[in-house]
Amino acid sequence: MNNSDSKYLNYGPFCDPLNPEIAKLANQICAGKNKALEGIELFNWVRDQIKYQVIGLESASATLARGEGCCLAKSNLLVALARAKGIPARYRQFTGFLNSPDEQIAKLKHQHIIAELFVNGQWVAGDPAYDATIETVYEKGELGKTTWHNLSTDKVFENLPHW
Repeated sequence: MNNSDSKYLNYGPFCDPLNPEIAKLANQICAGKNKALEGIELFNWVRDQIKYQVIGLESASATLARGEGCCLAKSNLLVALARAKGIPARYRQFTGFLNSPDEQIAKLKHQHIIAELFVNGQWVAGDPAYDATIETVYEKGELGKTTWHNLSTDKVFENLPHW
């Protein structure tokens, strides 16, 4: 990462890493953890503790307070928590097919946004949307594991645009 990439630590319209609850939680999740593993700890927490629920776009702190969110909301919360810990984070948008044991879902092309964290000198993608409670339909996400294939229309964002 170079100096121009410091923008991936900033506050954004929906990403509020300076919110006291976001900062407090990020510190709690990472307390006593190896610095190299902080991104994984944050990812796992969002994946497992924030219930998947289709909702509209809101701030990361609102998603945290709600305790649930869609793929976009969960990725946004992960980006905010990472930035609160000083880990550069950004959004990646693409169109593709989800790895799913459900044949009907697996054959549908979707537009999706995931988080990417800059860890150990590289950008690592992660989709925190899908947890173990819905893995009969979706493949459980892990930081650095691809849960999508045949990707196209790839874009990277510093912050989520106002839609």
